[in-house]
Amino acid sequence: MRTNPNGGSVGRELLFAYIMRRIDHTPDLATFVLKTEPRDAFSWLPGQYCTIGIDDGKGGIVDPRPYSIVSCPEDGVIELFVELVPPPDGNLTPKLWALKEYDHVRLLPKAKGKLLFEPAFRNHVMVATVTGIAPFLAMLWRHFREQTLADHRFLILHGARYQDELTSRYRNELSDLATLLPDQFCYVPAITKPDEERNRGFLGAVGRLPSLLEGAIASRGFVAEETIVYLCGNPDMIVAAKTIAERLGCVTREEQFWKPAKEALR
Repeated sequence: MRTNPNGGSVGRELLFAYIMRRIDHTPDLATFVLKTEPRDAFSWLPGQYCTIGIDDGKGGIVDPRPYSIVSCPEDGVIELFVELVPPPDGNLTPKLWALKEYDHVRLLPKAKGKLLFEPAFRNHVMVATVTGIAPFLAMLWRHFREQTLADHRFLILHGARYQDELTSRYRNELSDLATLLPDQFCYVPAITKPDEERNRGFLGAVGRLPSLLEGAIASRGFVAEETIVYLCGNPDMIVAAKTIAERLGCVTREEQFWKPAKEALR
């Protein structure tokens, strides 16, 4: 891939992905459901991420950024859960927010990421802030569909400032799993601003995820040697939660999306 004078990257390997559906959860959170042509042009493993950007009109890509994929390959679409980051910190998402259904984006042809499900462990703790829940949803859907999780137990901690940032689309699916499989699956939604009107009626946990992690693991009776803790989302959360998990003797895995975008292109 080579760089053009306007700051985009040019390469024949870039794919087109069309926005088949857009769901706005809040003013700054949305789900984008993408479809490539042909359908099987892009493949990935649950837990991996793709890199998308804006078409520069010259066969290249502008402002490429990585996003974990919510969906599984067998779904036939690439579902992304995205947070709007305004300038100067955000370059791509303001452009994405201007797009509508059937507009297109550019997609790098290879999925990346090492945050993958590790079946050797019996207990799986997945800790995420807001859009960081994406890779865990993909892992869960794949393995529950394949019915390969009979010997595994799950604890999902999903945190946000406000309850609507947890989004009913994903929160309801996780709550349904917890109701259906209470011995195998536990879902803990959490907020950090319980006294604000926007959180009226919230019935989940209150506090930052690192402060909830040790108690949540203990409440499920997880043995550290049999437990892996996956982390995705806010970098400060990841650092704090990783410290606690490793102090408890748990193995940890993480995805770091705050790397420079140019590294995502390698």
